[in-house]
Amino acid sequence: MYFLLTSDGQRIAVHAYGPREAEESVVMLHGWWMDHRVFEAVVGSPLYQKKRVIVPDLRGFGGSAGAEAGVFLARMALDVYELVKLENLRNITFVGHGLGAAAALRYLRLFSGFRVRRAVMISAGEISREAVHACDAWCSRGSAEAATWFCREMWAQPPNPAQMRWAEQAAFGASGIAAAAAWDVWKNEDWAADMEGVSVPVRFLHGAQDAFVPPASAEVLCKNRETSLHLLENAGHAIPLEAGVTLCAAIEGDI
Repeated sequence: MYFLLTSDGQRIAVHAYGPREAEESVVMLHGWWMDHRVFEAVVGSPLYQKKRVIVPDLRGFGGSAGAEAGVFLARMALDVYELVKLENLRNITFVGHGLGAAAALRYLRLFSGFRVRRAVMISAGEISREAVHACDAWCSRGSAEAATWFCREMWAQPPNPAQMRWAEQAAFGASGIAAAAAWDVWKNEDWAADMEGVSVPVRFLHGAQDAFVPPASAEVLCKNRETSLHLLENAGHAIPLEAGVTLCAAIEGDI
């Protein structure tokens, strides 16, 4: 792990795997209340031993600073752009989950898909009105209560105690300021506008039992021949944790 010093003076925690000189690379952006650890099952796969895999903590989450400087999609996208240039990444497969998917799409639009060859968007799309109302209510009680509620509801099936402890450890590592600001960013994202600026193939992975983003939200984003949707019947919002094997296959282009 190392820290990227961004152009606005913030330290972003970066977890890097695989050879620097690799011809292919993967960049993974985690979702709300999470950090790089949500992708542990993926980066541990033998598929990525010969690729450069970069998993940053978004600003204000995990080991990254920057919450006080502002948490918004354009800045997150710029953080990633600066990281791509620093690492000199090539032939990137871009992976984003929830909030991270929104940041990934903003990167693809703002920087014309710089060095990205394809993207995998997980649990991407407009949050349901019911989920927005519920989350707003929990956020009004405080960040700890909101984090616990989110960690409990993101699974297709009720989490076991070990899963809940893991999720809460990741969630409680986030800055409350960052989490609140990121929630406003995520719930107000104009997904269709960002998709208009995307010029690389995009594979959407979505849980049929996602309690936050209904599958129909992803379906409306699949408008051309270079986008497709793969629905996972037994998954909720936590696809990287519930369906790691399927996610690996999507990253490899096998589904």
